[in-house]
Amino acid sequence: MLRNTARRPLLAIALLSLLTAPIAFAQEAETSEMTLEEVLAMNLEARGGADNIANMKSARFTGKMTMGPGMEVPVVMEWQRPNKVRMDMVLQGQTITQAYDGETAWAYMPIMGKTAPEKLPKDQAKSLVDTADAIEGPLVNWKEKGNQVEYLGVEEIDGTDGHKLKVTLKNGNEQVIYLDTEYGLEFKQFSKTEIQGQTIEVETDIGDYKEVGDLIMAHSMETKVPGAPASQTITIDKAEINIDLDADRFSMPATEEADEDGEDSESSDG
Repeated sequence: MLRNTARRPLLAIALLSLLTAPIAFAQEAETSEMTLEEVLAMNLEARGGADNIANMKSARFTGKMTMGPGMEVPVVMEWQRPNKVRMDMVLQGQTITQAYDGETAWAYMPIMGKTAPEKLPKDQAKSLVDTADAIEGPLVNWKEKGNQVEYLGVEEIDGTDGHKLKVTLKNGNEQVIYLDTEYGLEFKQFSKTEIQGQTIEVETDIGDYKEVGDLIMAHSMETKVPGAPASQTITIDKAEINIDLDADRFSMPATEEADEDGEDSESSDG
């Protein structure tokens, strides 16, 4: 009797496993058979809905960037529709700026001895132009943007099941994006871009999602580049949306040389 009694829990567990196995299999099958449209809709809903994303006209993230042991710098990132972005960081008491105003990508790098802002070369500008679309991201209205998106099914990465999407941006840059199967939020991204004739691969871990108004936004991004001595982690301490930003906030400031060139051209025309 004692033996039979001891076996009953084991038998119950075995029966429960057999009964629930079809349910688990059905759920897995349902997840793996989702269409691209369903996966993208899931992502939109998780982020707060298409209307709320469309209503976000500007954003500012204030936080810090960690670039190795003991190296942490304050950083401010700003976005504004359409396709404008600016990032400022303070390193060794000097402010480094990169920005794109929808037409011109530029940078000011005083720490490298630069005395004035300069236009970025085309290959370096491509990644900054991609970042300018961060308010929506490449998955929102992807057809209208000229992007290509392919759904590659469910794949486990870093111990998490994710919907795997291959994205080819209009400018040719490629991304592989993973959305978690439970909520549909992005947690992993691999990107490729060409810089000075070399293909640069970047791996980014995305997380720490928090409510910002009616939206859900990531507050942590860790970027790894093969061969780099350390990863870079951006941690957001404060996120603001629909803030007032000056119209020229993203434009490259005029330099003395540009002013002098302008005066020369005006005088020659006369």
